[in-house]
Amino acid sequence: RIEVGDNPHLAAVVNSSLASLLETARADVYYSTSPGGLATNGYNGHAFWDVETWMWPTYLALYPDIARAMLKYRADRLPEAKANALLNNFSGAMFPWESAF
Repeated sequence: RIEVGDNPHLAAVVNSSLASLLETARADVYYSTSPGGLATNGYNGHAFWDVETWMWPTYLALYPDIARAMLKYRADRLPEAKANALLNNFSGAMFPWESAF
């Protein structure tokens, strides 16, 4: 539980957001989540880079085991991302904007 000074309303908002993050990922499952988590079907269950940009830092700071599992999702797709970069005349890795399992 996170407390925010003398502001119980803000603490409730923060804790609600944290609960939303925790219901969408697990340390023992090597998949990412969609930016909307379980709250919306708007992303069709696809993983976007938004997850690593906006959600992952919180997992890393508070739940590194979950962050590791989410990062493994990308790492497991690295060979395909490298092949994709070569196909498009780039060096390195070229991940798609979105992906799904």
